[in-house]
Amino acid sequence: MKKTTWLLLALSLVAMLLVAGCAPTTPTPTASPTAAPTATPTTPPADKACPKVVSTTVGSAYRPVWWVSAYRPVWWVDDDYEELVLDYVTKLTITFDEAITSGCIEDPTNWDITVKNNDRNDTTLTEDEGITIMGTTIPKVNVLDVSLSTDGKKAYVYAVVLEDLSYVVKDVVYKVGTVTDTVPGPFPITDYFDGLICSEDDADDYAKPSDDAIISAAGLPTGAKILDYDLVSGPDTPEYADVVEWKLKDCVVADELGNACCDYSGSACCLEPTCAECEEGCPLGSEGSCL
Repeated sequence: MKKTTWLLLALSLVAMLLVAGCAPTTPTPTASPTAAPTATPTTPPADKACPKVVSTTVGSAYRPVWWVSAYRPVWWVDDDYEELVLDYVTKLTITFDEAITSGCIEDPTNWDITVKNNDRNDTTLTEDEGITIMGTTIPKVNVLDVSLSTDGKKAYVYAVVLEDLSYVVKDVVYKVGTVTDTVPGPFPITDYFDGLICSEDDADDYAKPSDDAIISAAGLPTGAKILDYDLVSGPDTPEYADVVEWKLKDCVVADELGNACCDYSGSACCLEPTCAECEEGCPLGSEGSCL
């Protein structure tokens, strides 16, 4: 083949490549992103549960109390039949799981309080039992006042608990000024234990009459101080703390959504804070969360 023929073939090939390189090309279409399915919002279930009691604690509170003279021991009675005094009263703190509303929860007459202790002379104290002093009958358990906390989750119940007890003492040694003397007795005594048995000190106080009661029974002069005496008879020293049971009666309790229930109740040991282990039955000195 002649050189001229080769040259023509080469030029033709170059021309074909140039034409092909300049031809427009169709771009590859870009896939559109697939839209995610729209999530359907889940409606939370409606709250239809009534408020629930989560805890009950028992203790005491120092607060003003209108004391009727007949509610106080006879040797305290003076010319005033009623007076406002600061005194310790029983306090129940009842905690709910949410804020509550109620038009009747703060009515003391809607609360039943029962104090139980097999080591007391009267093993069950209620408002239906009474003590007669100077012709006036006083309930052994009397709810004085009920209030709600500012957040609406706690109910505070204040009550007086009273039990009459009998003792006999003899050989009472007393002192007036610088003079010491002894009266032989025996002297029967009616005394009143005010409050709950929550500690060993309370149990010791329960088992012996107060000095004021001894002075009154023995007819000692004004200003006498008791130095010693023999206890002939009286209640045994309790080994267990009181158990306080409560019930809210004839009262509807609702939450802020209007979920309402009735017939609330609960109980708790009256035990002062301690580091001891919990033991069944609320023995004194044990942990206060036995129930």
